[in-house]
Amino acid sequence: MIDIKDSGESLTEADIASFEQGMGCSLPNEYREFLVGHNGGRPVPYWFSYIDESGQEDTDGVSSLYGLGFWVPDYRNLQIVHQRFSGRIPPEILAIGDDPCGNQICIATQGERQGQLFLWNHEDEHTPPTYRNVIFLADTFNHFINGLHESQNNGITSLNIAIQKDNVADLEKLLAKDADLEETDQFGRTMLENAAIANALRAFEWLYSRGANPRNSLSLAQENARFFPEHERMVKLIAHLTQHQ
Repeated sequence: MIDIKDSGESLTEADIASFEQGMGCSLPNEYREFLVGHNGGRPVPYWFSYIDESGQEDTDGVSSLYGLGFWVPDYRNLQIVHQRFSGRIPPEILAIGDDPCGNQICIATQGERQGQLFLWNHEDEHTPPTYRNVIFLADTFNHFINGLHESQNNGITSLNIAIQKDNVADLEKLLAKDADLEETDQFGRTMLENAAIANALRAFEWLYSRGANPRNSLSLAQENARFFPEHERMVKLIAHLTQHQ
């Protein structure tokens, strides 16, 4: 049973029709029903499995599913996120959520792939956008949601979820006193760098106080701030903490 937490205010069919008119496309029916019923949120459980580019099974997590309306924060607002990624992802797919690393969970709104879900990997972003960095996830929105599961992986991915939620209490539980703060994920990034990407201010400051090396944190935060103004706070925090290094 999938539970959706932190949903937005209720939407009407007219709200969604207005969004579609602005987009110039029709949302797949299953996804429309989800927006009417939940208007985004955080699914529990949140893990999903997929086949990566090398043909191996991999696991990732849903950080949030986007919603509509003035009350939805910019970083979770379907319309604002679409504007920020316009020209960066293939035009026939729409970003509807993200993972803890900022990769976008997308749904095809037109063409022969309509209704299918994909994972857009920002690590391999290129111009013009193609499907070279887009990985198939599911045939339909409901297949994707109903396939979410509990994970047995308590390693770096669980830490990244805590970082994405800026939850220092969870970080303290997951990290032993002698934990390797320079451990890297599959993208070669440390926990502190992932905190910079996630704009997790409390998590970043806590990890830094534990002795984590900033490495490329500032440049990663600056890159995100180009598209997400709220990340300027992270840029200022890192500059303040590292000014005497």
